[in-house]
Parts: sequence; structure tokens; C-alpha cells
Amino acid sequence: MERWLRQTINGDAGARLTNTNTIVNRLGEMLGNVGAGGVIAGKNGTDGIARWAPYPGVSFETVTHHLLKQMIITHIMLKIEEDHENPRELRADKLLSCALTHDLSEIIGTDVNYHQKNKNANTRVHHKRRDSLAHAQVISGLRPEWRSYIPAPPDINDEYPEIEKLFWNCAELVGYCLFMLEEVRLGNIGNQHMVSFHDDVQKYITRLEEKSKAFASVREFLDVEILPKWQRLAAKVEKARDKLKK
Repeated sequence: MERWLRQTINGDAGARLTNTNTIVNRLGEMLGNVGAGGVIAGKNGTDGIARWAPYPGVSFETVTHHLLKQMIITHIMLKIEEDHENPRELRADKLLSCALTHDLSEIIGTDVNYHQKNKNANTRVHHKRRDSLAHAQVISGLRPEWRSYIPAPPDINDEYPEIEKLFWNCAELVGYCLFMLEEVRLGNIGNQHMVSFHDDVQKYITRLEEKSKAFASVREFLDVEILPKWQRLAAKVEKARDKLKK
């Protein structure tokens, strides 16, 4: 699925984009007081922030690409829950909204990936505080009556019920696993990152397995996307691990 997402949103998986005339750039022009290329778009906005920049060889994508990919993943997960009669009563409109806008806070600062934010209790508290303040600052460029339409995501917003916080955490983990597995498959990240990415996915699979009891969508993504790919790549990763030992 990750390959399809990249080809659909980036145009060419792993290629640098030269066309930044994206949906988010258009939105920046439409929102009056933020202006074209202002707070939400342009070189200082989500389309100008490269993700995974400290990792040599990782495929290029901007925060804009990530937001659109995460929205599609979240949409599919919510539709699967709907097919199972939505037993947890998840609010699709709220969760889709945060999928599209959850990293707007990175306009003020830079991209910080899921693993870095959740390294330990201190980093979680630090990034929650930082992201909350940054999100409020970014949406301050909107008309006051519109700001509530772009709420902070569940991981930094205590107004969401616990079950939706849990679902959002799962959706982020699914996206994170899909991205890392595709990078391992492409094999451009070097042996060290290939091993660490694959090992990180194993840790997140354990977490998702525990949470799959609550969500049919998590179980389905594990069974049809994450686990098969993780297993297929195991031999390749072991070769990279052996090379590191020499």
C-alpha cells in the first residue's frame, strides 16, 4: 500500500518533487489573511518541510505528502470500522480532520517523527507542550470563528475521548510501519537503518497486536499489509545485520 500511496501523492515513489502546486499551497492562497505561501503553504509551510531529513538515503517526501497519505490510511481504517458497524462509535469527521492537519505544528520548528516524539516520558511531555503551542499559533492565522474547525490532534488534545486517542495512535503506527517497511524494501538507507527500521516495526507490531482487540481495522492492516511485508523482508534484513557484524 505504501508504494501506491507514494505513486498517487508524490507522483514517483522516492523521487524529489519540483511541482509544489499542491492542495495545501492552494489552501494557503484561499485563506485570505495567511496569504499565498504564508503560514500554511509555501517554502515555510508543510510543503517546504522535508521529513526524515537526518536519515541518509530515505525517500524524499514533505510533510504535505505525509498528511495526505495519513488521511487516506485513516479514511480506509474508518471505513473498515464502519463495515463492522463502528462498535467504538468513532467520529469519522473529527479523525479525518486531524489526519489532514495533525502536523501543522511542524511549520514552527521542523519534522519530528513518531519514534523521536515517543522515545520516553520526557520527550512525550516536551513535544506535547511544544506541538500544542505551535498548533495554536499556526491556526491563529485563520478567522477566529474557523479555528475550532482545525482542532489539535488527539495525542495533544485532551478533548478527544480515550477510545479515539487510542484509534489515532494506531493509525499513526500503521502509517509509520508502512513507511519504514517500504524504505527497507527499497534498500537505499544503508544496513544500519535497514536493521533498525525493521526492528522498530517489530516493536510496533507488538503494540498494534495488543490494540487490534479494540479495532477491526488494525487487525486487517496487520494481516494484509504489515505482517506479510515484514516477514518477506526478514531475510534481506538478516543479510544486512550480518554485514554489520563483519
